[in-house]
Amino acid sequence: MRIFLLLVLVTLGIYGITHTDRYVALNYFVPLANAFIHGHLYLIDNPSWLNELIKWQGHYYVVYPPMPAILLIPFVALFGEHFTNLVSLFL
Repeated sequence: MRIFLLLVLVTLGIYGITHTDRYVALNYFVPLANAFIHGHLYLIDNPSWLNELIKWQGHYYVVYPPMPAILLIPFVALFGEHFTNLVSLFL
């Protein structure tokens, strides 16, 4: 168990040192979580960098399953729609 925790801490340490604050270009789940907060199943706007969306009846829907967006709802509610989805890697 101690070896496992040590490996987790070393991995997170390396990630923290090498991580840059780049914006994640294909950020589907934070806008979807923001849409869920506002009571929509579709994206509120159509970001130009998202290319895997389904347009139906004037709305844009994300093609991926919504569970990551559901898990991100509390974070997007607290920190806003510019919250990075890199945190979703740890959920």
